[in-house]
Amino acid sequence: MVVYYNNGKLVLIIMKISRLQKNCQQYDEQWKKMNILTNKNCFITGATGGLGKQISYFLAKENCNLFLTSTNKKNLEKFRKKIISFNKNISVICKSADLSKKNDLYKIINHARN
Repeated sequence: MVVYYNNGKLVLIIMKISRLQKNCQQYDEQWKKMNILTNKNCFITGATGGLGKQISYFLAKENCNLFLTSTNKKNLEKFRKKIISFNKNISVICKSADLSKKNDLYKIINHARN
């Protein structure tokens, strides 16, 4: 397939992207002013990898206290130290567990309640 780009259309696409970036920046500024997540307690499973890790960083940036779980205790402790160095103003509690096991799940729930 051959695609031809007209300079006028390319400029229009760039303008739309820059408008989108500007809207995202404005939304981000409004979000920061609301502070709706500050001092909230958040429970994150799979915290040492992928989506769980990124969510943990986001919530730490928003000043949420974190309760992190993962199956790998060593990686969990390393990640806890990174999060604390990222934001020293929050509480970070870690507990390793395999949440596919019913017994581990009950232990985590009881630990989180206390």
